[in-house]
Amino acid sequence: MKFRVVALAGVAGSIVCVVGCIPLTVGSTAKPVPMGTTVHSTSVYVVPNSFDDTLDSRSFPRYGVDNEVRFGFDDHSDIGVRIPSFSGIVANYKRRLNGVTEAPGAATSIMVGGGIVNWGEHAHLEATLITSAAESDRFTPYGGLRAMQVIPIDRGAVHDLPPPRCLCLDGRGRAQRLMGGLMNQATFHLSFPTETPARRSQLSMSLGDSLQSLDQVSSIELVRENPDSQDAGTILSIVLSAPAVALAVRAIAAWATRNNQARIDITTADGTVVVSGLDSADVPKAIRALDGVLRSP
Repeated sequence: MKFRVVALAGVAGSIVCVVGCIPLTVGSTAKPVPMGTTVHSTSVYVVPNSFDDTLDSRSFPRYGVDNEVRFGFDDHSDIGVRIPSFSGIVANYKRRLNGVTEAPGAATSIMVGGGIVNWGEHAHLEATLITSAAESDRFTPYGGLRAMQVIPIDRGAVHDLPPPRCLCLDGRGRAQRLMGGLMNQATFHLSFPTETPARRSQLSMSLGDSLQSLDQVSSIELVRENPDSQDAGTILSIVLSAPAVALAVRAIAAWATRNNQARIDITTADGTVVVSGLDSADVPKAIRALDGVLRSP
């Protein structure tokens, strides 16, 4: 059995990360592993601005380590099995398009695969077009395009409504989203039914200020319960898309904990109650409820 650690590099990009740990890196060049050979590789990468800290409005990177083993399948292709950040398993098939595996020079391949990621919460599908220079024992640059889609298989998992994203890859595990689809959006009203009107207005402004740091919340405004009243507004209106639901609900619950606020109701714009009395224990249920509104016709 042959063992090596593959070190690859390419053009840097930026990352749009939907959920948890998915196989962002490719981990191998376009050249398949020769038949009868086994190659192990390890990819170490950093995803900038992956996690948001709603307490102090900062973002933090996520670090990942993907381990992969590839087996030569025939004179044009190989098969790989990858463990993305120890949180799932993905298998793929890679086939060289411009000659046999051992042909010298630059290579171009297509790779398709799928598996389970994010600790069993999502199924993962991927398709990758890779091109690489002639292989070297020291350094082999490569690049390509990868389309990925995650599909929830756990009831509490975050949904990804847009069609598959197209990503431009490099050898350091980074990606640039090139295109995506339109996302469903919905307006939600946050209110404090047990408080006085003056206190409701104060709490709505405070919560709105807290949510301002979340780029995923596309609109935040105060709404008056009575259009003829003179207050600034006692209801907080926010517009969310599906990828923003989990982050927004967790941020709202964290704000409520910091402010000792026990009762927050969330309704749709037409007054339909989605969540009554949100607290930290209700976060998974609230995420599913808001996600259900966004997914309903």
